[in-house]
Amino acid sequence: MKPEGLTIKDKNGVIKVDSEKLKDKNYTMEIPNEKYYIDFAKIKAGFLNKTGETLEQKDLAEMIGVSKQTISNWKNVASPPIIPKLNAISELCGLNINQFISKK
Repeated sequence: MKPEGLTIKDKNGVIKVDSEKLKDKNYTMEIPNEKYYIDFAKIKAGFLNKTGETLEQKDLAEMIGVSKQTISNWKNVASPPIIPKLNAISELCGLNINQFISKK
């Protein structure tokens, strides 16, 4: 599922698409006039509930193939998350993307 009004911005401009079609592409999530961030506490809780194990930022970064700084940027709205990585986080923690993406 995707937030209403979700647009995907690529290097050539803004296009509206279904996130399922973007699984293998590195598009970023951008919603006009709004800032979104990942809620790491919800991701951590989902992962604990699904696996019974704790999760740190560095562990999540390693699992999805990004740097710890990238996770920090996504948490602090410094940069928008990449759609395939959101899908990977969703699978790891057993949550729908809408459950760990929050509006700033």
